[in-house]
Amino acid sequence: MPSALWSSKLAEQAQEWSNGCFYAHPDKRVHADYQGIGQNLFISWLDEGGDNPPVVTLPVDMWNSEVANFSYPVNTCRKGAVCGHYTQVVWAETTKVGCGIKFCRWARSSKRTFENAWLVTCNYSLPETCKVKNLTREEILVLLVQRDSAETTYAPNARLGRKDVVNMALAHLLYLS
Repeated sequence: MPSALWSSKLAEQAQEWSNGCFYAHPDKRVHADYQGIGQNLFISWLDEGGDNPPVVTLPVDMWNSEVANFSYPVNTCRKGAVCGHYTQVVWAETTKVGCGIKFCRWARSSKRTFENAWLVTCNYSLPETCKVKNLTREEILVLLVQRDSAETTYAPNARLGRKDVVNMALAHLLYLS
């Protein structure tokens, strides 16, 4: 599985989206610059106030938890389940990722408003219609071992593994915020 590179361009675009404090994906018919880009969003709000960012790994852990909803043998989500955030993170063909984070006094979605919210946006270099490569059980085990034994590198243009990119992106976001 190829490694992904940190993309300053995708990170700037993700930061701009987070800065808008809108917890919804862009309409690609209106935002042409989002063609060919997949996106994951995460929001954490504090009902009692405060401005501490979410635990660094929380957004990615939430997205990765959808693995339970994905069926590798048929290469799709289980019926009625959500797994698009997970597939976005693990696509073998994803080559670039960039993330942004913003503390919003007020953030909104199409259904509600969030007070004292952290909005995390991660953009990926592939459209959301891509498929995850069908992996054998052995390939999955090898990837898990590689992921868990990977050392994190914090050089912006280094070739990194997925775990490294995620760790670097979130650490970078916390540094900026």
